[in-house]
Amino acid sequence: MLEEQRDIDPWFCDGLVVRESRIHGMGLFTTLPISSGALVLRLGGSLFTNIERRSERIMPSTSTPLSETVILAEVVQGQKDLSDHLNHSCDPNAGFTDALSIVAIRTIQENTEITIDYTFWESDSTWELKRPCNCGCAICRGNVTGTDWKRIQPSHTLFKFYSPFIRRRIRVFAEGGTIHECK
Repeated sequence: MLEEQRDIDPWFCDGLVVRESRIHGMGLFTTLPISSGALVLRLGGSLFTNIERRSERIMPSTSTPLSETVILAEVVQGQKDLSDHLNHSCDPNAGFTDALSIVAIRTIQENTEITIDYTFWESDSTWELKRPCNCGCAICRGNVTGTDWKRIQPSHTLFKFYSPFIRRRIRVFAEGGTIHECK
């Protein structure tokens, strides 16, 4: 079977490697320091409707919602890329600047795992981290779900690092508006 071509090609800064992680399984690490605000990676993959999220065409755990109706994911016959090894942390060192770009929230020293808060993009109300969070930070939430974004206010210090899609949801929710769950 021929591999489908991605709609969007990923990009990665120099020095990224996959290694064993103390947080979970394999993680994404940097062998070079990354300055605060520097671009770490741009997500890539194929575009699907949100309805296809759980279809047999999509590789599990690779989907990123871009809007209420569109997700970016890897096809089953594709390969995971470096971004698929980003582990969750409740005190992340990387976040979004736009729908695809992930930057360093603060300077990331060499040989450090690059982490992101899955709440920065996860919106599926039925999604839950398969096991309790193991990030080990002082502000660890323990249980990470697809509704955690509802706890965030636009004034939150890391608000600007949420994906644009989730930032819109947070603003609407904070103003008492109705959120139509992705089905």
